[in-house]
Amino acid sequence: MKPDAVKHAMYFGLLLGVLFSANFLTQTSVNVVVNSLQFVFIGLIPYVVFLMMKHCRENVFEGMITYSQSFFYGLQLFFYASVVSAALKYFYFKFINPLYLKDLKNASMKILEELNYPMTEEFVSAADKVFLPLNMSLQYIWTNMFLGLFLLLILSAFLKKKQSE
Repeated sequence: MKPDAVKHAMYFGLLLGVLFSANFLTQTSVNVVVNSLQFVFIGLIPYVVFLMMKHCRENVFEGMITYSQSFFYGLQLFFYASVVSAALKYFYFKFINPLYLKDLKNASMKILEELNYPMTEEFVSAADKVFLPLNMSLQYIWTNMFLGLFLLLILSAFLKKKQSE
């Protein structure tokens, strides 16, 4: 991977991380109109990723990129975006709305109780550890990377471009 591609991924990962963060903030809103904007962001993210990857292909790789280069660049893009987004989520969970995770845990436990799931001491203790701000923020990194992996399998095929003969 070219060093310029890493710098490109870092810069555009920052921008994509802002988009991920905006999507998260719309999901946490109680306002129905703001909350419905999350669907706009969900549709916008693949398009923006495609544009960022195309920009990298044209400007860093001089118009030619293999599937693996495109895929690896996209993974870096999603990693940097996920780290930026996780930092905002940690700040949100810890300082802006500290009751958010407690309410989320209580709602999850209530659903499990309605489904007659056995609530053992070990399970409740594990749930307490999962719903900590740092743990939840780190889980979002893996979630974004996993979803990005599937998106990149498709986008990289459309973005690969070989030298014309």
